[in-house]
Amino acid sequence: MSELSTHAGIDTTSLQAAFTRTMMDRAATLRLLLIVLLQVCGSFCIYEPYFDTLPQTVGIPENSVPGTTVYSFTLGNWYSMSTVSMTVSPATTFFNNPSINSGKTATIKLSSSAALNALMVNQYNIAITYTNGYGSISSNLYVQITPVSYPLQCATPFSSQVRDTVQVLENVPKTTKIYTAITTNANTGTIFSYNIMQVVPNGNFTIDASGNVYPNQTFNYQTGDRSFTLTIKVLDQHRASCAGTLTVEVLPVDKTTISFKDVNQAVTIRENTGPAAVVATVTALGTNVHYQLITPTSAFQINEKTGVIRTTYNLDLDSNPGLAVTSLLVRAYDPVHKVSATATVQVTVQDANDIPPLCTPAVFVTHVPETTPIAGTLFTLSCTDRDSTGNTISYSIQADGVSKYMFRLQGTTLELNNTLDYDSAVMAGVDFQYPITILIKDSGVPQLTTSVSVFVTVTPVNEFPPTFKEPFTFTVNERSPVGTVIGVVTATDRDWPFNNVQYRITGGNGNNPPQFYIDPRSGQINLLSTLDFERQSTYQLKIEAVDMNQDLQPDPNRQKTALQTITIEVQDTNDNPPVCNPPYYEATIFSTLKAGQEIVLVQCTDQDITSTLTYTLVGGNVNNRFTMTKSTLVSQNTFSYLKPGVYDPTTYELLVKVTDGGPPTFSTTVTVIVHVIPWTTTVPTTPLKTTKVTQVPQIVTVFDNQWIPDPWFVAVLAVTGALLLLALALLIWKLLSMTSLCRRVPTEMAKPLLQDRTFGDTAVPTPERSLPQDPRKNRERTPSPLSLQFDGRAQDPWREYLFNSVTGQRCWV
Repeated sequence: MSELSTHAGIDTTSLQAAFTRTMMDRAATLRLLLIVLLQVCGSFCIYEPYFDTLPQTVGIPENSVPGTTVYSFTLGNWYSMSTVSMTVSPATTFFNNPSINSGKTATIKLSSSAALNALMVNQYNIAITYTNGYGSISSNLYVQITPVSYPLQCATPFSSQVRDTVQVLENVPKTTKIYTAITTNANTGTIFSYNIMQVVPNGNFTIDASGNVYPNQTFNYQTGDRSFTLTIKVLDQHRASCAGTLTVEVLPVDKTTISFKDVNQAVTIRENTGPAAVVATVTALGTNVHYQLITPTSAFQINEKTGVIRTTYNLDLDSNPGLAVTSLLVRAYDPVHKVSATATVQVTVQDANDIPPLCTPAVFVTHVPETTPIAGTLFTLSCTDRDSTGNTISYSIQADGVSKYMFRLQGTTLELNNTLDYDSAVMAGVDFQYPITILIKDSGVPQLTTSVSVFVTVTPVNEFPPTFKEPFTFTVNERSPVGTVIGVVTATDRDWPFNNVQYRITGGNGNNPPQFYIDPRSGQINLLSTLDFERQSTYQLKIEAVDMNQDLQPDPNRQKTALQTITIEVQDTNDNPPVCNPPYYEATIFSTLKAGQEIVLVQCTDQDITSTLTYTLVGGNVNNRFTMTKSTLVSQNTFSYLKPGVYDPTTYELLVKVTDGGPPTFSTTVTVIVHVIPWTTTVPTTPLKTTKVTQVPQIVTVFDNQWIPDPWFVAVLAVTGALLLLALALLIWKLLSMTSLCRRVPTEMAKPLLQDRTFGDTAVPTPERSLPQDPRKNRERTPSPLSLQFDGRAQDPWREYLFNSVTGQRCWV
């Protein structure tokens, strides 16, 4: 191999390393898959025990021998520490504990002591418990014992090769019963027919319907035949048959003879009469007569002197069915004269009423859906009584308060007598099961009773769709954060388990991403993204409710649904400041403008429809020459440009504060530049000489109100002043640090802001900046602090800013 690798130019070390890496990668992948499987499924998902074919019902004949296999089943997830145990009801030792083979198959067999008898117990319940260390599971195996019918057999020695023999005197009358053919294992109620098939040598005998044989001829011991062989065949109504041979021996009539008064005697006794019970008495005519039983039997005995036949022990047909009919051959003999005679005593042991009726099934368990109609058949009971043919069987239902009137018997058929309701609280209290007992009684004495337990489990059927309950309208503030609980949608379902409903939103949830989320189990609606009243104020959500697990075997095709439209109303919140367009106004007026005249209409809007805008002059209104009437700037007082006296500025830089209603309150500021052109009215001169008017000094009294504060207020005011100075210093430092945000732009970019200045419908030309200005006017003007650096306000798509139309400097607000 090494030589081949060398000639081929293959590095075996590299191949081994590559193979090792591949196997390690595969092992890591398998470990990862195993970890994922364990996390998803849980440790008990693949280790818990289970049965493949239990519970189960099996049948086994009552004549099964020890070692017969009763049932085999497979144990799922069998490990070395697993155990299997069982209990048998009724208690018995007829079954061995399960034996486990290498294939994890458990087998239950009949033990060495097994002696099954369907008359005694017709069903065993074997409870099997399987534990493997990861869990435990129990199930039942129902073993039904089936009776076995035996073939018809004739009694011995009649049917044996030895044959049966009867002796008759030659002068026996024709009406004398000389023999009775009997069977040993006939079932109760069997009907027989008897036929004499052959007589050798030819003779004339008859047999009646009860199997009694009569001679239909006279015998002559001296000249006639002394022995006859009869072949008798017995048939039952099922065509089963048996045959036997009877030898009839003819005896001579002698003065010293023994003869029975009744050669064939049939008696009937009941079982369980105890030992030494009198069966019959045989009597023979003769001198010095003794009696003995020729037929070997341990069940009967005869008194040698009196001929009284008694039982040796208590006769029980249940344990020894062969005692049902016994033919006893009794011999009477005279030991002195050496003569004897025989007689037949047929003993029939009647079955006493000691076995209760036998019913199939002995226990009945069934599952029926709750929609089963009245008179629906559940099962048919089959019962028999093996004690006697004359017994009749009666049936009745014994039920408790829950099961009462729910079922009825039509003959041996159990039917439903009332409607079933799986969804009632009563059914939940009894674990959805109706337990009843059917009593089966025979007519014997004493009367015996058998009970059959019936367990009817009601299974659910999905009958009702979910039903929504109010409220169907919810409100939410538009500023609510994501995850806010808006409300809970409630739907009820009358199917058990009650209100087992799942919710989902099927429509009206906005675009992608969705606006709302509903918890599938609780119906709670949560906010999934931010709201905006101005964008959408109302949402119509279509909610679907689906019932879950309402059938015995959940079927998605049979689930019932309900739809409900709910309304979510968004509450408006003042969250938008006023927006003014344009944010800067400029107008030119004459000083002779009358008070109350409109100068500029400030146009502002607010996206919050509930907000009411108010307009206030907050700066630049020197000498209170202007006022705001709603959104209109109007003149308030006449201007004064007389000296000496009050001299108004010719340019006003007014700041209008626009405030919405709140809360919270938002505001914005609009700059209005008003240029006032001083104007005086000229009066024509006249040749009249003007009179010089001497001005009379006017005394103006000014009252100065003073307030002298308390000492504590002075201290508080001093501290407050210090804090204000500190805050002012911090503000100045902050403004200086923000100068980097302000940037210069070319003057040409600022010019368009001043090119379209209008007053009303008339355009007022903008004075050229290159014209010389009156120094006196500049001294008299009292511009505001903002005008020292910025003379305009504007807004781009993102933020507002102040600008200087001369230098082009801007600063963000």
